[in-house]
Amino acid sequence: MLQQILESEELRAQQIEELKESYAEKLENTFEMYKDAIKEHAYQCAINNLEDNYVPLDEFTAEQEKKTADDQSRALEKVLQQNDEKDKEIASLKDQLCKLSQKSPVKKTKRGLFANFKDAVASPRIHPTGRNIRLAGSPKP
Repeated sequence: MLQQILESEELRAQQIEELKESYAEKLENTFEMYKDAIKEHAYQCAINNLEDNYVPLDEFTAEQEKKTADDQSRALEKVLQQNDEKDKEIASLKDQLCKLSQKSPVKKTKRGLFANFKDAVASPRIHPTGRNIRLAGSPKP
C-alpha cells in the first residue's frame, strides 16, 4: 500500500511537472504573440505616420527654392532701399556744395591739365626766371 501511495505521489509529481511545462509553454507562446502584435502595431503606426507626413521631393525642393527666392528678394529690396537713401544723401550733399560754392567770395582760377603738364615738362636748362642755367662742363653758348 505504501508503494502504491509512493507511485501515486510520483505520478502526481510527474503530472504537476508536465502541467508546469505546459503552462510555461503557453505563457511563452502568449508572450511571443503579444510581442508580434506590438511589432505589427508599431509598424502600422509608422506606415500611417509616414503616409500622413510624407512630402514628395518635388514639392519639398519647390518650397525650399521659394523660400530662398523670397530671402533673396528681401535682401535685394533692402539693398535697393539703402541705395535710394545713399542717392538722396548724395543729392543733398551736392545741393549743399552748390550753395556753398555760390556763396564763396573768392573764385579759384582753373588751370587746365596742359598748363600743369607744361610746367612739369619744362626744360631744366631754362630757369623759371627765363635765364639759361649753365651746367658744369657744358660749352658756353
